[in-house]
Amino acid sequence: MPLSSSLGSNIMSVISDGKTTFLNRENEKSLLSIALIVATEGTNKFGLGGNSSSIDHNKGNVGDSWMVVLTMPEEIALEESKEFTRRFLIYSILLVMFLIVASAFFIKKVTEPITELVLLTDEIGNGNLDKKINI
Repeated sequence: MPLSSSLGSNIMSVISDGKTTFLNRENEKSLLSIALIVATEGTNKFGLGGNSSSIDHNKGNVGDSWMVVLTMPEEIALEESKEFTRRFLIYSILLVMFLIVASAFFIKKVTEPITELVLLTDEIGNGNLDKKINI
């Protein structure tokens, strides 16, 4: 039986577009991917070997291109993507937390001499002239 009569019209419309898409099939959303076998495009010289030919060719569909059609349930297709997103978020949160701690430490180290200078300046301003400022 030719491919066009064994597949639903929703799948045939995607096949004619030749792209990857999600589609509802048998109450389940599936990923449908199509890859045209370019060597067979517009020719009838490819059969199954020997004197045999494909069912499509026997039914009069000579010259139709061959293609690979893959389907996969959406849940399985997106599982790795969801796992990647989860890991990306966890690593991003950990990185932000590390950067906050590192920034706080760096800021404290940079401002420590300035804070010390301000305190010593206040003491000298209050009349304690025995203090020395090390530069």
